[in-house]
Amino acid sequence: VVQVQTSEEAFQQEFEAYAATHTQEELVAYAQQRVLQIAQSELEPEPNVPIPLESDDIPSCIRARKEACRRGYNGEIFSNAAVGVGILAGCAVGTAGTGTIFCVVFVVVGQQFANAGSRERHGQCELTAVQDCFDQQDVR
Repeated sequence: VVQVQTSEEAFQQEFEAYAATHTQEELVAYAQQRVLQIAQSELEPEPNVPIPLESDDIPSCIRARKEACRRGYNGEIFSNAAVGVGILAGCAVGTAGTGTIFCVVFVVVGQQFANAGSRERHGQCELTAVQDCFDQQDVR
């Protein structure tokens, strides 16, 4: 089961409240900012330890493979945000009033689900990285 960090209802309330005192264009710009904030909060920071490019020992192998997983994950999060921001631009053009709010909520909640899928793949990547390093060591 994929868990979304903020509920659809919470986003609905947030964007309805914002729309009550702002223009449609401002609402879309605000939603785009929220998409970028969500993406920023999802990113995994760079490790403080240098990552070896190639090494025969298991700990170095694991660090290098997990770094590849981290970079792939962060790339997916950036991609999810870029898609969301692009679709939100269409919300301003193709909708009005409550349709804009529905469109904005749909996109932001969709980004949450996409990010959850990225987290799942990242976790699997890290598990596979560890197993691959041990398997690689067994072959030698």
